Amino acid sequence: MKFFLGFLVACLALASCIAVPKEHSEPEFLPELRVVELDPDFWVLDAMGSLALGRRDSAVWLLDIDTGEMSQLSSRGLDLLGAALTTDYAAWIVSRKQSGAPRSVADVMLFDLQTGEQRSLTEGLAERQDLQLEYPYLAWRENRHWQEEQDDSWDIVLYHLPSGEVRPLTTIPADRQHLQLSGTRLVWQEDRVEPPGQSDTSWDVHAYDLLNDHEFPVTSAPGVQRTPLTFGDWIVWADNGSCTLEITGPEKLPHCTHVDMDLYAYDFASKEETRLANHVGARWHPDLHVHGSHVVWEQSRANGKSEIRLLDLDSGQEQMVSLVSQTNTRPQIYGDYLFWTERVTCDAIDLGNLRARTQAGAFVYDLETGRKMRISSDVEPLVRIYGHIAFLTEGCQYQTRLFAIFLQS
Repeated sequence: MKFFLGFLVACLALASCIAVPKEHSEPEFLPELRVVELDPDFWVLDAMGSLALGRRDSAVWLLDIDTGEMSQLSSRGLDLLGAALTTDYAAWIVSRKQSGAPRSVADVMLFDLQTGEQRSLTEGLAERQDLQLEYPYLAWRENRHWQEEQDDSWDIVLYHLPSGEVRPLTTIPADRQHLQLSGTRLVWQEDRVEPPGQSDTSWDVHAYDLLNDHEFPVTSAPGVQRTPLTFGDWIVWADNGSCTLEITGPEKLPHCTHVDMDLYAYDFASKEETRLANHVGARWHPDLHVHGSHVVWEQSRANGKSEIRLLDLDSGQEQMVSLVSQTNTRPQIYGDYLFWTERVTCDAIDLGNLRARTQAGAFVYDLETGRKMRISSDVEPLVRIYGHIAFLTEGCQYQTRLFAIFLQS
C-alpha cells in the first residue's frame, strides 16, 4: 500500500511537471498597471515605448503592443545572438556559417524603421556579441582572431548612427566582457593586467566617456571585479578583492579559493567609490540590477536561503524586501516596482521538496506602498524588463504564456 501511494504521488508530480494544462488561471497584477497578453511564439529581445523587438520563427519581428500589429524585419532561418531597439532603429547580430571558416561568424545588422532600409555594418571574419543601442550610438564587442586557438582578445567597436562612422574604441589586447551602454558612457570588465596563465583572477572595470573620447579604469584593484551595471551616473559591480589563487584539478588551472563577492559602486558625478554590501554570495555572476538611484540584489544567507535586498543610493537606506528559498532569483527594478522569481525546475521531481513548488512564482514589490504580491504561480517563470515594460514568461521547456506589464501610464 505504501509503495502504491508513493508511486501515485510520483505519477501526479510528474504529470504536473510535464503536462501543459489546457486552461490557465489568470495571473494577478497590481490593479493600476496595464497588462497585455502576447503571442507566446514571440520571444522579446528589447522594447521601446509600445514597440517590442523579438524573435519568431527564426526571424526578427517588430510588435506594436498597443495595436497587435507585427512586422517581419529579417528573413527566416537566422541564428540571432542579440538585438536592440530605439525609436528609429532596430539592430541585431546574426550568426552564420561562411565557407572556409572553421567556425561560425557574426555580423551586425541595422534596420531603419522610418525608411525600411536594412544594411550590414560589419565585414570580415569575426565573432561579435553584446550589442548595445542607445541613440546616437550602437556598440558591440568583437574578436577578429577567435578562429585562432587560445586567442580570446575582444575589442569594443562603436558605430555613430547620424554619421555612419564605425571605429574601434580599444586597441590594447584584452578579454573584454559584459558590455553596457548608458547615455554617453560605455562600461565593461576586462583582464588587461591579468597575469599570464591565471585566467579569471584579475578582472577590472573600465569605462569610456563618449563625449570626451576618453577611456579610463573605474577600478583596478587586486582580485576580481566583474558584472558591471550602469545607469545614469552610477556603476555597480560585484567585487572579490579576496581572490587568492589555488592550482587544482586535472588541468592544473588557477582559480579563486574564496569567491564570496561584495558589491561596490562608482559615482561619475563625485568620482567616489563606495562599498555597498558585504558577502552577497559565492556566485561569479550574482543577481543584481540598478535603475535610477536604486540597487537590488540577491543576498545569500548562512542557512542556504537568500534575501532580496534594496538600497537607495541617494539616501543610503537599505532594506530586506523578502526572504526567498531559492537562488537565481533575478531581481529587477524599474521606478517603484521590484520584481523577482522563485524558480523550481519544471521537469524534475523532488518528492522531498514538493513545498518549494507551491512557493514558486514571480513576485513584485511596490516601493511606494510597501505592498508585495505574487503575480504568477508558475514554477519556472521569468521576468525581464526592457524600457518601461516588464515581460513575464510562463512555461516549461518552452514559452506558453507571455505578458507585457506597462510600468508607466
